[in-house]
Amino acid sequence: MSGRQEKEFNLERKIKNRLDNAPYIVSEFYYSLIGSGKTYDTAYAYINYVLSFINFMKLENKSQFNSEKFYERVKPLHINKYITSLRTKHVNGKVERASDSIRSVQWSALNTFFQFLVPDYIQSNPVANTQRPKMKDNPKVTYLTPDEISKVLSNVEKTAPIKFKNRDLCIMKLGFSTGLRASALIGIDIDDIDFKHNQIRITEKGDYDNYVMFGDNLKTQLVAWLGDRKKYFPKCNSNALFISSFNRRISADMVAVILKQYSDGVIDKHVTPHVMRHSCATNLYEATGDIYLCAKQLNHKQVSTTQRYAELSNEKQKHAANILDGMI
Repeated sequence: MSGRQEKEFNLERKIKNRLDNAPYIVSEFYYSLIGSGKTYDTAYAYINYVLSFINFMKLENKSQFNSEKFYERVKPLHINKYITSLRTKHVNGKVERASDSIRSVQWSALNTFFQFLVPDYIQSNPVANTQRPKMKDNPKVTYLTPDEISKVLSNVEKTAPIKFKNRDLCIMKLGFSTGLRASALIGIDIDDIDFKHNQIRITEKGDYDNYVMFGDNLKTQLVAWLGDRKKYFPKCNSNALFISSFNRRISADMVAVILKQYSDGVIDKHVTPHVMRHSCATNLYEATGDIYLCAKQLNHKQVSTTQRYAELSNEKQKHAANILDGMI
């Protein structure tokens, strides 16, 4: 089973588990999403958002709540109240302001759901009479400097179990040097690696194939891990590049655990799988100043999506400050 097929199989299983106790209409919505070409990632997210809204409606209506036909009672006021409730979130026992993007994405999911219900189940879409939340904030993006990356990699060298040292180094070096999303990284199969042309075929967001190039340092690390993989896991039947001690493809959650394991106590930043992507983009921009090259590396369709990395670039900002300071 390929990385893409394995990912879709696991997501489909997770979705169906979520749908087991959900109103039947949510299952119909799910099949509509898949039938229209939405990815399993998108479908899973939308299903979770709709179920979250249903729980909100249940608390609002209590004894009068009919879970199977909850949609018949939804009005624009309920949508607005729900979206407003998403302004804050609880993190480690503290109340923090949630990003505008979260509310915007959930609004879109509910809009898609209620539009699906028209006209077979309801006459009009209540979300259409509300305003999509505006993106006013600029979410803080964490990234690691080359020096911080070096410290984390050094910690892997010193503390990792011998069987997994080259695997964990390979995961990090691949993430930091290519900017791959965790979902694409864990989906790589051994057959996807082309050592002759130094490139890897990967499945990007949206389930389409793309290629990323790699240099000689990463090539050496890939060869080292493949050697250890063969040596320490001879009974593994999976074609996955990155496997666990159970001889199965690792998950995105496991990548998060690996990053936390080696970065905690070494640097003072919370390192997640997406931080590797942020680090790749920001460090590439600081080294080149080429926003179009960064967009190409991250496979962004719009350069505007990449622009925030230019805004994050501390070194470029310091350089600009020094130029302006010299004028006075």
